[in-house]
Amino acid sequence: MAWGVVVAIGAVVVIAATFALRSSPPRPVRAVGIAAGAAVVGIGAIGLQDQASAVEWVLTPLVLGALALLHDRLLFAGDGPGRI
Repeated sequence: MAWGVVVAIGAVVVIAATFALRSSPPRPVRAVGIAAGAAVVGIGAIGLQDQASAVEWVLTPLVLGALALLHDRLLFAGDGPGRI
């Protein structure tokens, strides 16, 4: 149950950083919010796994944070589908 709450909090942070804070904060602040929220989702997801190794605990948040930034960049760049 507690790991599900961690995932939910991370998802709320990612959604807020991606959409609600789209135009107000500087780009680096938004990027940190997106990466941090995705990393929290990764920590919550790995916490739900049985017998996760130390490598998984380290790599999952890092990879999800990087992929969230890449996804944001691709979705909202140029004429991307999420361009407002």
